[in-house]
Amino acid sequence: MGVEEIVGQLKKRFIIVAVILLVALGALWLLLSGARSLKDTLVRQNETRAQQTLATINQALKAYNEKYGGYPDDLRRLRGGEEGRPESAPPEKARLLDTALAQDQFERNGYRFRYRGSQPEQRWAATVQLYSGYRLTAEPLTPGAGGNAFYYADENGKIHVRPGQAAGPTDPLVQ
Repeated sequence: MGVEEIVGQLKKRFIIVAVILLVALGALWLLLSGARSLKDTLVRQNETRAQQTLATINQALKAYNEKYGGYPDDLRRLRGGEEGRPESAPPEKARLLDTALAQDQFERNGYRFRYRGSQPEQRWAATVQLYSGYRLTAEPLTPGAGGNAFYYADENGKIHVRPGQAAGPTDPLVQ
């Protein structure tokens, strides 16, 4: 075997290795860009679900206020929505929210939700002290990975958003 044959075989092997490396790098790039796209999709889905959850709770709190003249001290007062017939429910169990959402603090779809009555009134609905307002927040469990937006809602029924840090009543409204 001559030197030219050896050089020819080395060139062929080098080309084969180079092609394999290019294909592997291309596949890795596609995999990484797909993972990034998947993560972005997951973040958008979590943020959309957080907004929907806040809207659901806001609607239930509005209905409670219309029926009893104030907001409850605890979201558990709204539990029992899956049972139906809220028109005949007592203020302690108003049947306006599914039990899974009727908690002062819970985690769902990458977000932590918190409820707090804002200003206690001197009025009661049966055994429930009523509040003149409330504060409802949703924050990502893992900012950046599970969601980027922080949310705030209150008795005005509007949802405010702020990327990257806690939202409040002066932040922009969700569009």
